[in-house]
Amino acid sequence: MLHVLSEYVAKAAKDFDAYEFNRIAADTVVLTSNKISSFFAETSKDRLYANARDSLIRRSAQTVLFHVRSS
Repeated sequence: MLHVLSEYVAKAAKDFDAYEFNRIAADTVVLTSNKISSFFAETSKDRLYANARDSLIRRSAQTVLFHVRSS
């Protein structure tokens, strides 16, 4: 997920510099609805809710969510 987010940010920066705002909007929809919502959110729910508060697998999911939120 971090790799997908990194690719999105790089492409959005390039499109922003080229004034291709419609591409940024379209890519944002794809990222939020297809990749984050349907893929990452579904696969990370169990890790976030079923594991111990200090487990490594839960903390890794939280780290990814932090980076997604702050990008």
